[in-house]
Amino acid sequence: MNILSGIILVSEIAFVIFAGCIATQPYESHGTIQDLNRSLPEIASAYLHTYDTMQDFSASITITSPGGMTCEKVWFEKPDKYRIENTCPTENGYNLTIFDGSDLWHVKNTSQEVYLLPAESLNFTFPDEFDTTGIDTLLTVRTILDDYKNRSVTVYSTPQGNVSIIEVHNITPPVQPANHRYGDFYSAKLQIGQPAGTVKSAEFFDENNREIISVDYSDVRINSGFSNSTFSFTPHQDSTIKPVPTLVMTPVFIQSLDEAERLSQKGYFGEVHLPGYIPPGYRFSQGMSVPGSWTSFMYAASGNTNTLRIDERESIRTGENSEYWYSYDLPTTGNATPVNTGGMSGRFFESETGNQMQWIKGNISYLVTGPLDKNEMIKIAESVE
Repeated sequence: MNILSGIILVSEIAFVIFAGCIATQPYESHGTIQDLNRSLPEIASAYLHTYDTMQDFSASITITSPGGMTCEKVWFEKPDKYRIENTCPTENGYNLTIFDGSDLWHVKNTSQEVYLLPAESLNFTFPDEFDTTGIDTLLTVRTILDDYKNRSVTVYSTPQGNVSIIEVHNITPPVQPANHRYGDFYSAKLQIGQPAGTVKSAEFFDENNREIISVDYSDVRINSGFSNSTFSFTPHQDSTIKPVPTLVMTPVFIQSLDEAERLSQKGYFGEVHLPGYIPPGYRFSQGMSVPGSWTSFMYAASGNTNTLRIDERESIRTGENSEYWYSYDLPTTGNATPVNTGGMSGRFFESETGNQMQWIKGNISYLVTGPLDKNEMIKIAESVE
């Protein structure tokens, strides 16, 4: 999110409403109203202090946009853990979303469908795959109030007396929220509670002063503390676990073999079949997976640029009694020889630029690529459980 800057002066005179009275005050050079120089900084300071000292936050939130209305109960713990319970779920929406810092879970209770997204892939999703608007708005409000001196700002009291309404006009450049699907914000109307400095509601408008989205908060609690179970989730034994749909062609990056096992056990990309034998001098360096397609593991040899790559693809069922095993495309030139050993049938290809061997075992098609000779590649293949 960009820090907003720029001095906005839209008029020589501002009309400010105080308990039914109308007063006119000239703008100061920074764009705020001189008579409110004490109250506005107090409001902004209270909110900034509340946000910056906040460790956890919970609230009931209603979000209204041109696409409809959502209502949810939200728990948020800095820096990034959150739980969202949809209290008015739509037919196709998620009932529950949980991010524990490592995995993002989407749950559809009615169908027992569970969608899993590892943290490493969060940057590769589309914005509408998870809705954290109620949480993101807190930071958007902070961005605006932290820079109020460079904006055209009007503040007036409300009958309740414990809520301040702040209208922010002519935001230049516009606010770019964390979730870009709503577009940029050119003006806003904020309700900030006093003295705690909590946001009660926030409305955002486009360049034509049309409302883009409004977010209302109730039952707000800050720094109340959460139990460890708040952000934990274990799928029901009858649940079907799937990768988030938008990741079908997006890789998940794997930092360790333990992580590969963890994601596999959670059902993210099927079973992992790692070889028990890797030639001396080679160590795991990185891996990646395209859920529903393939998983790849890279091993590097210390002291040189030689790399060893192992690709795995699960078989695809094409009919009630048939399956298709992926056949890797080996080069059409060179020395390709059949390999049959230990119940494994495959082909070995040798060339000056590198050797390859492919085989099928169980319901997995494998491909090893690297500088190893046939005997070493056979050892790798035979060691796969």
